Order: sequence, then C-alpha cells, then structure tokens
Amino acid sequence: MVMAVVAAKACAVARGAMDNVASRPQPGLAPTAVSNESSTLLEVLVPQLWQRLDSWDFRHLRACSREVLQLADRSIDTLALRWAPSEAEREGIAAALSRTLARGCRPRRLHLLFSDLFSESVSKALGATKTAFALRLLAELQALSLPLTELQLGGLPLTAAVVRAIAVAVPQPSILELFSYSLSHCTGLPDSRPFNPAPSGVQALLRHAAPHLQQLRLHNTYGLAGASLLPAAPNGLASLLLQCSRVESLMLGSPDREPLASYHGVLSALAQLPALRSLELLLPEVHDAGSSLTLLSGLTQLTLLETAADFDLGAVLPAVLGIRGLADLQLLSHQLQPSHMRQLAALTALTRLGAKSIGAAGEPSPEGTAELGSLAAPAPQPLLPGIAVPAANKGVDGCLREAAAEALLAACRQLAGRLWEDEDGGAPFQLDLRGAAPPASWPDGWGTLFAAMRPVALRDLAVHDASLTLYDVDALVRHLLMLERLSWLELHPERGGLVEGWDSELALRAALLVLCAEAPSLADVSLWLGEDADEPLLEAALQTVGWLSQELPTLRDDPPSVHVE
Repeated sequence: MVMAVVAAKACAVARGAMDNVASRPQPGLAPTAVSNESSTLLEVLVPQLWQRLDSWDFRHLRACSREVLQLADRSIDTLALRWAPSEAEREGIAAALSRTLARGCRPRRLHLLFSDLFSESVSKALGATKTAFALRLLAELQALSLPLTELQLGGLPLTAAVVRAIAVAVPQPSILELFSYSLSHCTGLPDSRPFNPAPSGVQALLRHAAPHLQQLRLHNTYGLAGASLLPAAPNGLASLLLQCSRVESLMLGSPDREPLASYHGVLSALAQLPALRSLELLLPEVHDAGSSLTLLSGLTQLTLLETAADFDLGAVLPAVLGIRGLADLQLLSHQLQPSHMRQLAALTALTRLGAKSIGAAGEPSPEGTAELGSLAAPAPQPLLPGIAVPAANKGVDGCLREAAAEALLAACRQLAGRLWEDEDGGAPFQLDLRGAAPPASWPDGWGTLFAAMRPVALRDLAVHDASLTLYDVDALVRHLLMLERLSWLELHPERGGLVEGWDSELALRAALLVLCAEAPSLADVSLWLGEDADEPLLEAALQTVGWLSQELPTLRDDPPSVHVE
C-alpha cells in the first residue's frame, strides 16, 4: 500500500520518458546531500518505482536529484533509441545516451526504431543519414561491455557497416525482433536495390545471431525466398532458419504479396529445428497461405501454435492433431464448431484453446442440434473470447430460431466448469447475440441463456447486440449472482437499439442495486452507451450511476465501480 501511494505521488509529478529526455539537454541538478539511511532507501525504492511507472512518468523521477538520476539510469533495462528528423534532436539523443551510459546504464535490451511515420519511402540521402546516426549510437555502445542480449530493429538500413557494428555491440543476441524488413534487398528496406551475390543485411544479421538465437520475431517480413523463388534457395529464410538450432520460439508475419511457395519452404524447414516449441503465424489471406499449415504435422515437439489467418480449418486440423504434445492452441480467426471441438478432444495435452468464438450451429437442424447437445465436454480447457450467434439464425420476427437457441445452450454446456480469465487483461468474455430477441420457447426470456451460463466460471463478461428489456436485465442480475468469480460486467444496450425499459431510472436502480450489492466479487460495472445514445437512456443511466455511488457504500465495504462509457 505504501509503495502504491509513493508511486501515485511520483506519477503525479512525472511527465516524460527516456525517449523524450534524449531529444533535449538535461536541466542542471543541484547536488543533494543524503544520509546513509536515505541512500539505502533510494537504492531499494527507485528500481521498484522504475518498474511500475509508465513511460510518461520517468523523466521527472530522473530529475529529482543527481542520486535519483543515477539510480534511475542504472535501473534501465531497455534502451530505446528512435530516429529524429532534425539534426538538433539527433544531437540531443546522442548526448543523452552518452550521459546515461556514463551514469551506469547497463541495459539488456536494445531497440533501434528508425521508421519514418510520415513516409514509407526512404531516399538515398535519408538512408545515408539514418545509417550515420545509427553508427554513431552504436559506437557509444561498443565502447562498453554491455550485457545486451535482446535486439529490436525497425526502419534502420542494415548496411554491411551497420550489421558489423550491431555484431560488436550485441555479440550474442538471444532474442531478435525485426519490423518490415525484406530478405531480398541489400539493406532490408524496400528502396534499396535487390541484393547481389553478397548476403543482404537481414541475412547477415540472422547468420550472426543464429548460434545464440532462442526467440525470433519477424513482423511484416517479405522476400522470404531471398534471391530466388525456389523454396530451398540458399539465401532464403528456410535455409537461414536451419542454422538457428537453438531457437525455441518463432513468430512470422508476411504481407499479401509474398508468394505461396515461400511459406511452404519455411514451414517445411521448421521440422528440423530441434528446440522449437512455440510458433506464431500471421498469414496473408489473398491466396491460400493457410494450405501451408498442412506441413505442420512434422512439428511433433511444438507446445504452442498460434495462427491469425482465415483458412479452411477442416483441411488443416488433421495436421494440427498430429502435434500430440500441443498444450496451447490459438486459432484467432476461427469460430469453432461442434465437429472441431470433437476433433480437438484428441489433443490430450491441450490445456489452453483460443478461438474467435464458439459457433452455435451455422446451419441449425433438428438432427444437428441433437448431436451437438449430446457432445461430451472436450479434453482441453478452452479459453474462448465468447459465443456468437450467426446472423442467419434470427427469424423474420427478430427472434432466435428454435434450433439455434438449443445449439446456443449446448455451447454453454460445453464450457461448463471452465474458468475465463484473460491473461492479457481487458478482454471480457463476449456474448454476441446480433440483436436477436429470445425465442418464444424461453419463458424467462434471455434469462434461460444466462442460467445456462452459470456453470461457466466467468470473471469478465460483455453482453453485446442483445435486445434486452429491463425484465431481461433483472434475469441477468438474478443469474449472475451465482457467478462467484465475476468481477467485471459490461452492458451494451445501445447496440440493439433502445428497448423499452432501459430509459427507466427506477428499473435500472432496482436491477443494478441488487447486482452490485450481492455479487460477491463484482468490482466494475460499465454501461456502454456510445456518443450518439438516446437522451432518455443517457439521462437514466447517469442518474442511476450517481444514485448508486451514494447508496452502495452503505451496503458494502468494497462496492463496485459503476460508470457510463
């Protein structure tokens, strides 16, 4: 608690970061006399604050005193150096880097981000200026034996001189991350000429890193085949990866213009990487790049596979099922159907499963619905962003079709007992009903669905595109009280159009008061109305929130926050 208060006070006065300091000279700092006790406290406190303050708060922390400045600089773990368009700014960055290193900064991570936000093209003169600036910065780093092991590059021309300087400054990189580079251009940037028989900058850098590399992340990378369109070209990515015998994690993302043969070559080579355990693929969708995924069956050592591309999941799943040790599977562009869930149950090591959503039967029929309802829960513990109702499952009367309604309940049964807890935070479980009204066979309205969701161990829930009446809100409250873990609830009444009752302040008060007073773990309730919300709805919501802020503290010691977005 004391640390939280100290950090909050530091944040209140801090406004800046290392990147900002680098662009202007430091103001003079008066020497500060401190006792041994104070010095010891600072040595403990400053590194802790440095880890907790956001990047906007670092500058004023560094400006407190010379001793704090020195301790702060010694706490820097990531050295992020960015391109500056003016010569004066570049001089400031170089000078600030020199001072920071002199005060004992010994980072593990180096980021050289030289991308020009205002232009994708790099003129010859600008490229030379960027190269000279990078060499100047790298010369400062080469003068010291820094423990640099992680390298992130973007927009920096990888000339032979730059690659040599990087090799001296970062002799044994274990993590390499590249943004928007080409293997088929001399400097790795599109405006440089296609490379001659000598290796391109990206190839030379990968060869330097290969013996030590454990993680490789290639964002928007193209020219995967190198100088040739042949999958096994000696200067292509596939051949270079074979030199990375220690790589454990690979992320590859490529633009739409990359030839399909390039993916086949790269994925074919991955089976020969003995240490590879994690693979993330962001494949283009203009051609069937997903067909390359059929080559994955040879990657029997994988434990994590993540893809973000729209491909024929049915054609690829047999290859995925061959990876018997797979523990984490993320299919971020796909809606899992019952047939997919049945197949995935064969992956007995699977403990995390991510997907766009669980489908509630795209083409519902009585036979298909009965089959879905009889399915046993699959072996994996799925971590799914939500349940979506296909738009076609809404009848002409606006109500959910009967077969789709049963399929939706079956999808809830598949999730029974599974905990929804997003590790990245801020992403609630999504219940997307596409503006449908509940079917006539559900006497409790949407309450029937909410009751089916009770066995799911939800922490965060967002209800979208549901034509909820206040009766349905009351049902939601009644059933959510059974969710002991629920801590965050979002309601989006505006997305399905204003339904009669939402603009009733008294009804909103009654429903939300019960929910906030009795849901044991609830910490936050959000009413998302949008900028163009109907005036009666907005007024009722604001009045209700104001009233609850007065009433809830009398009912709970730790009342949830209720607010309008």
